Amino acid sequence: MSSTLKNTIIYVLLGFLAPAVNFILIPIYTKYMAPTQYGIITLATVFQTIITGFIGIGVAGSYSRYYYDNYKDKEFINQLFDTCLSIFAFSTLFVCVFLFFLGDSIFSYFSEIKEFTMRKYGWWILIVSLMTPLQAIILSQYRNKERADIFSVLSIIFFLSSVFGIFTGVVILKKGALGSIAGRGIGVSVPVIIYILYIYSKRKFKNNWSLIKPLLNYGYPLMFYLLLSYLYKNIDKLIVSKHFDSSILGLYGFAMSIAVVTEIFLTAMQNTFYPKINKLMVDAESIENSSYTAKEIKDQFQYIFIFMLFSFISLIAFSLPGVQWFIDVRYHSTMIWLPLMFISFITRVYYVVYSFPIFFHKKTRTLIPITIITLIFTVIFSIVLIPFLGIYALIVVNFLSNAIQTVVAIIYSKRTKIFNDYIYSFKYIHIQYVAIIIFILLGYALYDSFFNYEIQLFMIYNLIGWLVYTVYLFTSNRDKLFIIKDLLLSKLKAK
Repeated sequence: MSSTLKNTIIYVLLGFLAPAVNFILIPIYTKYMAPTQYGIITLATVFQTIITGFIGIGVAGSYSRYYYDNYKDKEFINQLFDTCLSIFAFSTLFVCVFLFFLGDSIFSYFSEIKEFTMRKYGWWILIVSLMTPLQAIILSQYRNKERADIFSVLSIIFFLSSVFGIFTGVVILKKGALGSIAGRGIGVSVPVIIYILYIYSKRKFKNNWSLIKPLLNYGYPLMFYLLLSYLYKNIDKLIVSKHFDSSILGLYGFAMSIAVVTEIFLTAMQNTFYPKINKLMVDAESIENSSYTAKEIKDQFQYIFIFMLFSFISLIAFSLPGVQWFIDVRYHSTMIWLPLMFISFITRVYYVVYSFPIFFHKKTRTLIPITIITLIFTVIFSIVLIPFLGIYALIVVNFLSNAIQTVVAIIYSKRTKIFNDYIYSFKYIHIQYVAIIIFILLGYALYDSFFNYEIQLFMIYNLIGWLVYTVYLFTSNRDKLFIIKDLLLSKLKAK
């Protein structure tokens, strides 16, 4: 429990950094850029995530999965890392040629912003897209080894270099969206290049050709899944770009930059608990009576649910005052969107937990049809609902699309007999999540009637709800808190 708690704190804090650069820099963005410029950054982020999927080919996920098959063999781990780099090199070359000929056509088709071209922004986006999977696989080495110390140092270095590059481009050079995108490209590249040069100054590069096929067999379905997943998670921004002006796109992108913090917390939870869950699952397969191991796995998933529950409550309560106090007034109109945006990610937590058997049992090919179904639903319902609900249509669809993914994943897991009814029974958790949704919807009803559209009263309502729910949450999980309390007391006594 001691190492788990320590790693949880580290991965929550540091896992937040790399994907949260845009969020952390929001005060700078909103001060130095108008919503139209923020709209360009929003589009750049969409294309960057999609290009990252093509370059990564799902290999980062393959690396983490095959790492545990032979994690005690140092030579094998080195060859696994080197082979992944070789795959990245070939995929990057292919993407470069493709974008050279078709990049501008793709940009102009999906965006109405004329200055958003391959020559001005595209190549910088490509650089960030390459460095993203490289950073992921570098950090995965130390996360899988549970070397939180090295993971911490590298995470901070990657984060600071990105922030420094963006800060230089936006604040010092005053280049707006271009300064942000190009600054990030340079910032993420420098530490990755230095790391790779250092590693191979200590040992020789040794590609293992026999690993390429299993890595790609596991990874390419994951690549298509990730691409489809990126597309359906970002299709809302492309739809906004088509149906609204660039200013609304910027406002929506700003609001989503705050709401997506829930995804960052969720990723931190995966980094913390999934290595242990993977090992427990492997042990369970080799133990005749694995009831104790099953309970331990169930507990790990419950920790994820409980932490995310508290995260939702806290973000809903404090994001609105934060925007009002620290963000330029040009972006204040987005405050009323935020609570709904946060709870729209609740179903994402469910999908991450309930899709775990598919990843563990290497059934990733089935993720493609699951995501295609979700993508089709997202596009159709977004287009249908926008005339009636406006921006709120995209928030509703985000909630429902993740719910559909979860249901389909559960059905598939049960039919293929990889679903454990005991491990995934969380009745008490479900009740708490439903209570949050009801509380927020009631707040909107009061905002439209009793509060008379006073945002201050709406904020007070959310803060009171946070206080009440936090007390309830902590008292209802008293046994887990006692474990943490005893751990902290033992550490104080040791000192």
